[in-house]
Amino acid sequence: MNYNNIFSPVIYDSKLYLTAGHSLYVYNAKTGELLKKISYKKHVFSTPIFSQGFLYFSLENGQIIKFNPREYSFRKIFKAPVGTQFSIVGSNLYIPEKGLLNDIAVVDSSSGKLIKRVSIPEGEPFTFTIAGGKLFVPASRKLYAIGERGIVIASSKSEIIQKEFPKPEIEESGASSSPVNKKEENSFPPSSKTKELKPLQTVKIHGKVYDEETKKPIPYGKVTATTKLKNGGVILKESQVQNGEFSIEIPIKGKTDIIISSGGYLFKDIVLPNENAINDLSTEPLEVSLPKVKKGKKFKVESIYFDTGSANLTKESLPALNKLLKIMKENPNFKIEIDGHTDSTGIKDFNMKLSLMRADTIKYWLVMNGISEDRITTKGFGDTRPIADNKSPDGRRKNRRVEIIIKND
Repeated sequence: MNYNNIFSPVIYDSKLYLTAGHSLYVYNAKTGELLKKISYKKHVFSTPIFSQGFLYFSLENGQIIKFNPREYSFRKIFKAPVGTQFSIVGSNLYIPEKGLLNDIAVVDSSSGKLIKRVSIPEGEPFTFTIAGGKLFVPASRKLYAIGERGIVIASSKSEIIQKEFPKPEIEESGASSSPVNKKEENSFPPSSKTKELKPLQTVKIHGKVYDEETKKPIPYGKVTATTKLKNGGVILKESQVQNGEFSIEIPIKGKTDIIISSGGYLFKDIVLPNENAINDLSTEPLEVSLPKVKKGKKFKVESIYFDTGSANLTKESLPALNKLLKIMKENPNFKIEIDGHTDSTGIKDFNMKLSLMRADTIKYWLVMNGISEDRITTKGFGDTRPIADNKSPDGRRKNRRVEIIIKND
């Protein structure tokens, strides 16, 4: 084994990160200047992967390193039997553990905690491919697709076999180049062991959409409703705005985010945290005013979510992120500032750092989806700019937000 291999570099925030030999090298991506060299006792064994604002790679002894590019600090978050390549889907690391019955360890990227081991019964997994929020592993002439509901095995004869996890915990969100991905309904064939589910109770939400300035109805648009159920499942519904009006059917139970959008306008998100809020909204039509997309505008986004105490995006954030991405792509000359805010729970210094890390994570997601990093700046304000009372759960929810400013320059 040649331990002096130079692995493929990654670029983020105008810096190039290169692993080779015992070291991680950080260069200025524009000038080529060496900014930092961090050395380890063991050889680096894998290509670095950027996910949600952090760099991950493994050493030859199996240690998985999580590197913080803002502070040039690192910590060891997991120990595999030997050095290995691995992949990231959402906030989870997927690490092949050669020698342990061909298991793949599923590890939380924030805590380093082992979530579960997934057994690949035949052959040794060597490479990964990520698509649609699923991990595809070729082993012994078979292709294993690992997702939230279990493993699907596709053999050379194209037979499909369902293998269930005892407790589905793998988040079907993200990819090595994109932290979150759209959840696909009915992604896997139903198992004969699966009990028939009762139909969900639903309610219809009606609404009208206006231009904020002219007060005239906006003729066309789109409405997206994302519901997180109590069992962890996510349901996505879509409807169209026609002649300034819309109607969309959503589950009564769970937490629902409704996003209303139209071409040339900023989107509006409405968070319905519980059944009471959903029932209240269903009793009378919702009226929404959308502002035009133009420089100097500032708007609030409540439906971008992170794991508690971390900067890991959750899968429910995808609709709002995609709307923001669409605005950036349709207006290539626009630059934005992303401001992160927290509630007052916890230590002030930590909240300040956390709010910036979350803003940086959104920036990273946009950059990984084709937006130039030069168009995005970030700030973190912690709990210093509340818009609601931090004494109530609803007030704290409103204070945990992201604000986007379309800059004038």
